[in-house]
Order: sequence, then structure tokens, then C-alpha cells
Amino acid sequence: MKYLENRFYTLAVDAGRYLVRNGNTPKQSPVSAPVRDTLEGFISNVRLVLPTMGYRAFEPLPVPLSAKAPVVEKESDLLYFSRKNKRVCNAVCRMTDQGFLVFKGSSITPDVAPYATGVIRSRTENAASIGSDGILVNDILFKTASAASSFVYGGSSNGLVDWKNRAGVPLKKLMAVESEKCKADLLHLSGRGIEATGYEADDGRFVVCKGSGFSMTEVASCPKKNLRAELIAEGKVKNGVFTEDVSFTSKSGAAGCVLGASVDGVKAWK
Repeated sequence: MKYLENRFYTLAVDAGRYLVRNGNTPKQSPVSAPVRDTLEGFISNVRLVLPTMGYRAFEPLPVPLSAKAPVVEKESDLLYFSRKNKRVCNAVCRMTDQGFLVFKGSSITPDVAPYATGVIRSRTENAASIGSDGILVNDILFKTASAASSFVYGGSSNGLVDWKNRAGVPLKKLMAVESEKCKADLLHLSGRGIEATGYEADDGRFVVCKGSGFSMTEVASCPKKNLRAELIAEGKVKNGVFTEDVSFTSKSGAAGCVLGASVDGVKAWK
């Protein structure tokens, strides 16, 4: 038990998603090699299953938090939120496949509106990532754009309107443009009783469009079992249909996930 406690504690701390409040670092008890292998297998299974249930406590954030390995962000990927009235704040974030990542160095309002109980709770949970001057000392991930902007603003905020690119275009309009782009230059995929559409994004990723079909069954050798389970758990796929545009690293990855089988995406998307 001590071995598992130490390993899960270490994984949670290294992931950096939550503040771990243990008073002391659990000691790792010595175990024999066969027992260690069994326990590590159990840990691997836990790390595979939890994300499908919506819990990512042991998964690192989408970008490294270490200042020793800074991530160069593309300007086109960044979103900004700024206020200069009584609630002064200035934050930068990026939309990821897991939500909205507000970057270290962003400034948030010093106070929170009394009615914003959700923001109060969120700031309490992330207190270790907020400096005394209101500057974030760590990146923080939020599930929605509004949760991210409300956290920054300290009150009610519509993230689709308040997050904007450098040119001042709101996120809602940016998403509409992407949706329109999805209607042009579409590629089609069919097989296993379903049909899907997608397109190649400017960053080289492949996007499967909202409304595309999704095979609810998969072959035993399907290489995308975990990803398919995550899409269902996160609500991005419901009743065999994509509920939103979803990006993948490649055509083959997208095709394999859609069909639940190993597929040559270059040939499959037409």
C-alpha cells in the first residue's frame, strides 16, 4: 500500500494539475521485483482508465510548466483577455484538446465578486498557482472558455466573447470561421456502416467535422482504443456521432479513431 501511495502521490505532483495537500511525502516501501511489476501494471491500468471517466489527475498538462524548457507558441494559437476598469486583468491562453490553458505570467483580478461562487472555489483550488501580486506562477487548465475567463476576471464572463486573438476577433467568430472552413475542401471517409467528413488544418493536423459518424464497435487490434474512450467520456462523441470538430495528429489517426480499426488514412480519406 505504501508503494502505491508514493507512486500516485509522485504522479499527481509531477502532473501539476492539482495542489496535493499531503503533509509529508509518502515513503516508498521496498517490495520484491515480481510484486513491483504487478503494482506497476495496476498503476498503468489506473492511468488508462481514469481519463475515460474524465479524471486526468495523473496526466501532465498539455504544455510543459518548466521554465527551463519554454514552449514557443504560435501567435495564431493564442487568445487574450484584458480589462482596464476596476477589475484589471491581462491574461493569455491557448485552446487545447483538453480545454483552455491559461498561461503562467497572466494577471488576474485581486478580488472576486461575491456571487461568483464557482470562481471562488476555483481560485481556492488553484491557490498555489496564484502569486501574491495576482500573477499566475503556473499554467492552469480549464474545461471551458468561460471557466477560464471567469477565473481571470473574478466574476461572470462569456469566454466565447471575451477571449480574442491579437487582432481582436472573438473566439466565437474564430470558431465559426473554422466551422466554415470545414465545409470547404472536405474529405470523406466511409466504412463499417458510418460516414465521416474532415479536412487538413493549417497546422498539419487533421480535423474530423462535427456531425461525422463514429463506429461504436472496434476490432480487437484497434490502436486508438484509449482515445476513442476519451472522446466518448468527454462528450465529444455521443450515440455514434461527433458533437464537435475534433483534431487529430494525422489522417490515419483520425480514420482509425472513427472506424475503430487500423486504417491507412491517406488512402481512406477521399
